[in-house]
Amino acid sequence: MDFISVDMFLTFAGCLGIVALITQVVKTLPGLNKLNPAWCALIVSAFVGIVRICIIGDFTATGIVVGILNIIAIYLGAIGGYETSKQVAQAVVKK
Repeated sequence: MDFISVDMFLTFAGCLGIVALITQVVKTLPGLNKLNPAWCALIVSAFVGIVRICIIGDFTATGIVVGILNIIAIYLGAIGGYETSKQVAQAVVKK
């Protein structure tokens, strides 16, 4: 049983989880903790999306365009999840 498997790269939820995990780790690293989380999520989403394209192996024009669209969807999903959790955390701390 693998924690992160190749199959995770083939699902949207798996890619979101990987991006969220890597972004949270990068945010705690010295020197990188000042990096805007939105930019970090974009970079990690692009990396995960490129790995996903390579795993699928569809290097046709259509496959690459769909891969880029998936990168955008992964990024928006990851940043949306971050913003939502940030707002919830701020509301809880204020109370």
